[in-house]
Amino acid sequence: MLSWMRATCFLSLIFLSPASVWAQTADLLVVQNTTALQAVASTFAPAVLRLDAATGVGAPPQIFISTPTACSITGGDVGSQVPSSDGKCWIARYGSNNADVRQWGCIGNASFDNSTCIQAAINAMQRKMLHIGGGLFLVNSSLVSAGQIIIEGDGGGKGIYDSGCLSGLRAGTANFDLLTLQGAGSVLQNLCFDSVSKTSTSGAAIAIPGGANSVRVEGNQINGICWGIDVSGNSGGAGAQNLETVIFANTLTISSNSPSCGGIRVGANSISARTVDLKLQNNVVYCNNQPGTGLLVLDSGGILAQGNVFSYNCGVGTKLFPGAGQVVQWSSFSGSALGDTDQASDLVIDTNSNTATLFGNRFAGAWASNVSGGAAILIQNTANSPNVTGIDMVQQTVYARPNLPGIDIKSGTNIRIKDSTICSSGTSSAAAIVYEGNASDVSIQNNRIGQCDNYAGGTLATGIRIATSSQNIGIVTGNNFIYTTTPIDWAPTNNSNAIKFIAADNLGVDDAFAAPVPTAALVTLPLNGIAILTGSGTVSSINPMFQGRRVKMIVQGTVNFTTGGNVCNVLATTFNQTVDGVFNSTYGCWFLR
Repeated sequence: MLSWMRATCFLSLIFLSPASVWAQTADLLVVQNTTALQAVASTFAPAVLRLDAATGVGAPPQIFISTPTACSITGGDVGSQVPSSDGKCWIARYGSNNADVRQWGCIGNASFDNSTCIQAAINAMQRKMLHIGGGLFLVNSSLVSAGQIIIEGDGGGKGIYDSGCLSGLRAGTANFDLLTLQGAGSVLQNLCFDSVSKTSTSGAAIAIPGGANSVRVEGNQINGICWGIDVSGNSGGAGAQNLETVIFANTLTISSNSPSCGGIRVGANSISARTVDLKLQNNVVYCNNQPGTGLLVLDSGGILAQGNVFSYNCGVGTKLFPGAGQVVQWSSFSGSALGDTDQASDLVIDTNSNTATLFGNRFAGAWASNVSGGAAILIQNTANSPNVTGIDMVQQTVYARPNLPGIDIKSGTNIRIKDSTICSSGTSSAAAIVYEGNASDVSIQNNRIGQCDNYAGGTLATGIRIATSSQNIGIVTGNNFIYTTTPIDWAPTNNSNAIKFIAADNLGVDDAFAAPVPTAALVTLPLNGIAILTGSGTVSSINPMFQGRRVKMIVQGTVNFTTGGNVCNVLATTFNQTVDGVFNSTYGCWFLR
């Protein structure tokens, strides 16, 4: 026997189509669940109120209207279409609260596999809004939205120090993309994701592929399967680019113990900077001492990142790491923590192929702090690409752990570090900045290098250690080296006349007097701008020499400068006379006056 009743419609906020406004006041047939609805013929009533998808599911009440044709979904899908007893169809009409996955029979008890019912709900709600709430919904296979959709949750996250969800989606297995948003203009908001597995090495909680332009992911807690969010264009063909995705105010906690996983991955499937104009704003990534990467950028053009904390306690905080044919260009990171208390480095810039390209990437007002295993910032070129250039760091704060370097530049060209603080919290045997390998054209200007603010004691052993093989070292000007024992550590070879390097107007260097140098045929001067020559005699060679070097020598004795070595002109001096010298690499000698 059928189980239904008639009741005056008390749901005044539930609206049908404009032609069916009568449903607000007319009597509605009320049935308990889907089984009861299937027992009703389409001709029996124009509309039916179903109280639940199935007994105990807890789905909100749902109005269905009758149609004279069979369901377009074979067998119906429980939530949007239900076959009637006479072979026709009941079609759902959603009220102001929109559709809820429980109306498709999904059960939020963290154990029932909801893969099929949530996928059915997503399919039915294209270009509409779908709510996922009222429980924790286990999913064991990938969910895909092929078109535009708005998916929202009811919160359920517990913050950066807790990777569980009170409500939302839970991955019941490892190594799959939990939710893929393929439709341009889709929105995902206020939903919590977590995972049963801690051993995933692939897959993402949220995947946003090429063609899914202007997708917005906002206000979610994402406890990743492997990656929390994976956004990327494609390698070519239709919809190759991913444009204008916005990832805003999300909390990501890393569950996987694999170093190949992490928080946000950009451009894994694209080349030639086809992941374009990604916006990353006010997101936080916490790795809970797992070895993954907070933000991994493989291929992108024009990332705009503001106000993010890309990692606490990760292996690496932020990593720019293009591979074959991939490009990372014109990124802008501002007001963000690139990493904090990470295991290896807070920021790594590197290559994974000799056809990779890195250029025009800028970090302004950003923070890197206190890693335990290496330099806070590491710039290198492991794959020997010829295209690593244009790295700007302006108003950066680099807070180095004692006895570890702040910035280590192993490769790259046209690198600028300006108006920044590179410091240690106490006495340290390390250098604030090291540049070595084939790094070239490095500008270090107007920085405070040494002791961190609000620390009363301790100095760095070295401000800048230069060990590059490049002939174009760069510029070191306007820096404050007061709290360093050795401001600039560089021992150029005697035949370094082709090297281009300018070091000038540095506090702790130009105002400091090194130990006096005895007069001899060959004198070796410190890098200080002022040197003292003691004793009397003849000088024919002055080392080290490099293009652009200027020095002021205070002669305390009777010294005659003569040609025959690397001095261009003869000059006789008397006691306490000052001699200005300029090295000219074209002539290969010093001009003195």
